[in-house]
This record gives sequence, structure tokens and C-alpha cells, in this order.
Amino acid sequence: MTKYLLIDTHVHMHQEYNLDNALDSAWTNFSKQSRGSSFENCLGVLFIYSLRAEEFINSEYLESRQSKAWVFKQIDKITIEARSLQKKILIKTGYQVVSNEGIEVLIQTNNADEFFGEDTESIIEKALDDKLLVILPWGVGKWLGRRGKIINRIIGKYGSRIFLGDNSARPWFWRNVAQFKLAKKYKARILPGTDPLSISGEEKIIGACGVRCEVNKLNDYDIIEILTSHQITSYGQFESAYRFFYNQFKLRIT
Repeated sequence: MTKYLLIDTHVHMHQEYNLDNALDSAWTNFSKQSRGSSFENCLGVLFIYSLRAEEFINSEYLESRQSKAWVFKQIDKITIEARSLQKKILIKTGYQVVSNEGIEVLIQTNNADEFFGEDTESIIEKALDDKLLVILPWGVGKWLGRRGKIINRIIGKYGSRIFLGDNSARPWFWRNVAQFKLAKKYKARILPGTDPLSISGEEKIIGACGVRCEVNKLNDYDIIEILTSHQITSYGQFESAYRFFYNQFKLRIT
């Protein structure tokens, strides 16, 4: 029987969230995407990124968030297994680094000290030299003007060696993103994720947008190889215009 991973490729575990609610919501949203398959043949995966250099997400950090229902096991430096009764979620961790050009880069690593304060290409070069997963995430207004030109240059230079990130916060009416069209030309894959905002209640969307990857076995944690060489399809929906403007308003008053 076909096995597959469901991966939300862009998550932040903001302090505004209740951790149990966040993980329970992720499980529920992954279950909705399982196409009726048993979860013996399907595994939900969260890519969780820290926003601060001094905060590394590992099993001890998650335990400090006082979960009452989930337990955590560190598998390797950036891999955590989360369990609650019969529920299981795999977590891959890293950092969201903002370059000195104001461009966000998602890197799966347990030490981001060498990346902070660098320009975007230097960050990417160092990460690729270390064979780390690199995603450039789309954000509202963040790929326009000068920054958009830098992204365009990077796509042309690195092509399939990097990934671009889409997210569910992109409203349905924002259909055209020039860099996504360019990515197809240079064979850079696009990975959707939820990228939930730092607003209480946003944790409910975790797991609702991402990619589905067909795999031979569920205990293969070589994510870069899986995302590069396996068949992947996107799942999830874009935000409604109402939710988009409502969330933008709430961000500005909190």
C-alpha cells in the first residue's frame, strides 16, 4: 500500500499558542488530508522554525511549554517525535533567519549563529555547503521591489538547489507571484505551509496546508532527499479576503 508524508513546511510555535491545542489541531488537519488511509500508512510532519537565535526548539523546549497530553522524544539534532496516545507527529526544527537585506530564509539546523547578520546569498551558500534544507518563504509584500529583484537573482543562480515557500496566508485574489513562475523555469520546487501568525487561535490552522509526498517507508527522515526526488503534491486552500484583511488588522493592533 502507498505510504506518504503530509508536511506543513512552515510553522512557528508562537508564545501565544497553547501547545496541546496546536498539536491536536495539526493532527486533526493531517487526518482530514489522509484520504481515508490508516495512519499506519501516513505520517504528519511539521517544520517548526524558531524566530530567535537564542531559542532552539528541541524536546526540552517543547516540554517546557507544559504540554499535558503530548510527550517528546529527540531522534537527532533537528528531529523530534511527538506522541499522544495513538497520535504521532514528526517535527523537524530550525531557524527563520532574516538577512541584512530583509529577506527571510528558513534553514533546518540546530545552530544558526553563523547565518545571522549575513546577506541572503552568503546565508544560502553556507547552508548549502552544510547540506541543509533551505526555503525562501513568500510573505505579504516581502518579495516586491528591491527584495523581489534579489529573490529573482537567487532563483536564477541556485535553481533546484533551493526551495520557495508559499503559505495559506496568501489570499485567493493574490494569484500571481512572479517568483513562483520563475521557479518553474529554473526547477526550484515550491513548498506550501501554513506560516501561522502570532495571534491566539492561529494554531488551529497548523497542518491544514502543505505537501503530500509518496514514500517507501515512514521512518526515512532524509527530508531533503524526499522533497527533491519524490513525487509531491500540494494540499490546502488560500485565505478568504475577509480572513486576510481581518488578520492583518489584528496584527497591527496587538
